[in-house]
Amino acid sequence: MNETKAGKLLGALELTLATPEQVQEATKAAVGFAGPVGLDIPVILDRQVLKKKNFIIGANETDHHFLNVNVTDFEPWKVADISQVREGDICPNCGEPLAFEHGIEVGNLFKLGTKYAESMDLKYLDENNQLQPVWMGSYGIGLERCMAAVADQHHDEAGLIWPLEIAPFQIAIVPVSMKNETQAKAALKLYEDLKAAGVQVVLDDRPERAGVKFKDMELIGIPYRVTVGRGIDSGMVEWTERESGVREEIPVDMVKERILSLIG
Repeated sequence: MNETKAGKLLGALELTLATPEQVQEATKAAVGFAGPVGLDIPVILDRQVLKKKNFIIGANETDHHFLNVNVTDFEPWKVADISQVREGDICPNCGEPLAFEHGIEVGNLFKLGTKYAESMDLKYLDENNQLQPVWMGSYGIGLERCMAAVADQHHDEAGLIWPLEIAPFQIAIVPVSMKNETQAKAALKLYEDLKAAGVQVVLDDRPERAGVKFKDMELIGIPYRVTVGRGIDSGMVEWTERESGVREEIPVDMVKERILSLIG
């Protein structure tokens, strides 16, 4: 039984299980032998039972059961949907078995009705020139939830893998050593060129070891990384794709053209 469904049906704030003594008093039998036939208390029938035939129920007598019982053998007080849905249950609309899938909530909506409009005396004039309370709703997409959903769907053991379309930065420029004047100048120039072209770019100019910078860029999940190292002396840099891990040496002059082609 689904307690929420049953509670709404009964208008109850809380449901509790009956004690064995209460079951004995109501059914004249020990726990496990209750049944709707001959039971002198209201019976709620889950609507799925309407489709069953020749089932077995307790006989309201300890250690006894009735066989081949049908819904015509007793009079339920109410017929309602009160069961807990399980995978494989038949859909009441299409007749197909239900399947469970994992989902992520990134937004929500609430039908507020006129509750808050009435408390604020918020009204409008209808077509008959009569004042009516405004019907309200709340609809929203949570940015934090979206980020959590991305992290759940796009990650590996090293960290996040941001999709290019929503990444906080599209590309990271990582000089191997800021103490190397050639590398530092080339990285800064590339950063300024990309920024001027409208690319969302970040320059990691921290005085950290290259390995630390690489790990941090992988953890943050920036889609593309350009490493400016010793190859810059011959005009080459290393291009790395975060998702695939593919690395290749390309001319530094090709970086802007490549990233612009990727981001459209």
